[in-house]
Parts: sequence; C-alpha cells; structure tokens
Amino acid sequence: MSSSASAILKSALALSEDDRLAIADALLATLPEDDYQHLDEEAFAEELKRRSEDKDRSAWISWADLKKQIESQ
Repeated sequence: MSSSASAILKSALALSEDDRLAIADALLATLPEDDYQHLDEEAFAEELKRRSEDKDRSAWISWADLKKQIESQ
C-alpha cells in the first residue's frame, strides 16, 4: 500500500462505523462487478463490523486474504 493510501486508511479508520461502511460501499462500487458480485453482503458487513471493533490491528488480515477466505466458503 502506498503512503498516501496508508494515510487515507488511517483517517478512514477514525471515522464512525456508518461512515466506514459507506466508504467501503462506495469503493466497492468503483470495482468491476466481476470482482465483487460473488461476495455475500451480510457476511462482508459483519466482517467490517468485527474488524472495526478489533483494537488489536496485528490480528487484522489484508483484503486479499479476506477475499480468498470468503471465496473458499
């Protein structure tokens, strides 16, 4: 991740849960539909909520790894 992307992420993580979910939804909307149409929206929202409540960021996994986990279910 670039330094500017890291700075944006850091700022986004300080936002409310509703704002973070809105940003995640807006970002997903910019991707080709083939990249995310298979994702279960409820599972994705639950994972976002779980992550937002997890203060130990060392336990967080990357989006790429999470996507693989979701796809394997």
